[in-house]
Amino acid sequence: MLVNLRATFVISALLLSGSVLGLAQESSQDQPSQILINDVIVWDGTSDSLSEPTSVLIEGKLIKSISPSFSTNPNMTVINGEGRTLMPGLLDAHVHLMLNDAPNVSIYEKPWAFVGAQAVAGAKAMLLRGFTTVRDVGGPVAGLKEAIDMDLVEGPRVLPTGAFISQTSGHGDLATSPFKLSPYFTGIPDKSALFGWAFVADGGAA
Repeated sequence: MLVNLRATFVISALLLSGSVLGLAQESSQDQPSQILINDVIVWDGTSDSLSEPTSVLIEGKLIKSISPSFSTNPNMTVINGEGRTLMPGLLDAHVHLMLNDAPNVSIYEKPWAFVGAQAVAGAKAMLLRGFTTVRDVGGPVAGLKEAIDMDLVEGPRVLPTGAFISQTSGHGDLATSPFKLSPYFTGIPDKSALFGWAFVADGGAA
């Protein structure tokens, strides 16, 4: 059975000079590249024990087969696992990929291009730590998600929730920067709302 590589397996111990995902992207769509990882011990994420030393064959972004031995060909990338462990990709259920600095700094004080560059570096670091899926629970991450989905940058699968929604002085009211202009006094929409960081939504007492 074919399963999605990014969703199922991560080889953080085997990311040598380049990631396995990066190697898998080099081939044409008509003939997906093949990566053979030899001499690994597989943990499937549910068992109480590890497998015997085995090999894993990947075609494109899919794990095609797991077997003690495979025949090789000149176009195949072969990685020696050297007895390391191959395991399912991890999922982080609470991240903010766009917040790689203090919230007031990322939102109000740094150039937007710099914040985006930080997010790209953070997404790749997250993938290399073994997290193949993340749930982003606040911030304008949609553009980063699109870049990852299009293979423009490396990163985990992103499940976005969008901007924070908060009451005044709540967790999403990010008024900690001297650069913030309050719309209540200036009539100017706040930068955090314009860029999709956070929305303040006050209402009557329940």
